[in-house]
Amino acid sequence: MPLSGDVAIATAALVRSPLLWSDAEECARDPAEVASRGWFRGARECARHLASLTGAPTSTAWAFGEKWPVVAAAEWLVAPGMPLVLSPGAGVGPDGTYTRRGSTVYREAAGRETVFLTTCAAERRPGRPFDLLWFGENDRFIVREGTLEVEDLFAHLELPAERGLLERILVRGRGVNGHIFDGMTIEPSNVPATITVHRSAALHLDERWREPENFFRARAEVERTERHPGEIVVHVTTGSRTLFRYQKQSDGWSAALEGGDSLMVGFSMRQRGESLSLKATIHPSVDLLAPSVRGRLAFDLRSDLVALS
Repeated sequence: MPLSGDVAIATAALVRSPLLWSDAEECARDPAEVASRGWFRGARECARHLASLTGAPTSTAWAFGEKWPVVAAAEWLVAPGMPLVLSPGAGVGPDGTYTRRGSTVYREAAGRETVFLTTCAAERRPGRPFDLLWFGENDRFIVREGTLEVEDLFAHLELPAERGLLERILVRGRGVNGHIFDGMTIEPSNVPATITVHRSAALHLDERWREPENFFRARAEVERTERHPGEIVVHVTTGSRTLFRYQKQSDGWSAALEGGDSLMVGFSMRQRGESLSLKATIHPSVDLLAPSVRGRLAFDLRSDLVALS
């Protein structure tokens, strides 16, 4: 049962509405109620409206660490939290590329591919639960455990999920009904803001990435470095310098700013399966959700990884 063009467009728009995590069995049956509210109260409610719109049945899959409803026909599949109608093969969403291979849907974002959803009960349940999920023009937003995660094809951002910040994005920015926060306990985490990028470890033919000094030397603005026990002094082309203290672990290293000024006040490099993960801790003065800021920092970090190879 193929979807007509109009139904496919309407379905993709519907599934990109904000999704509140809820185990409630009761669902709104009137599409007008959901439309006026502007968000879904749980995956069951979202799946019911997707099924009503497409005329296809609902079945059970596994995603976000739990049983998860999907609406599917032989030629396509759509699910709450997945921002497109996916045919066999690959499709591009605002937050990354989704690929359907057999019983599994994979998602590529921030430079690596992970399992997003599976319809096979024998496979491991992918993902983790969340409190709130929605999509922007070119990214996905998830609130969980007091942290706001923003992810696109190139980078993964984490920062404290402050109530004022969420209202700025959703209520004032998108006109979503503010009752979406009713019943939510929003206690911002005390973790610093970070940006993470990934790159295939197979593209790094040697072990240069395991030495933090090699990373700093590879950065475009760095003129030279000095290495001392547990410390690296970084001299940049502007004439200033910074001091980082570092620690090495079996799977990589971490470094924290101890002296000087830098927008990135910490770094860590880890091997995660088949990927290298580079994470930068960002100075609190930086507004990571300001236009182009996140993209520019992500580009710099990805360039650093390429330079290391």
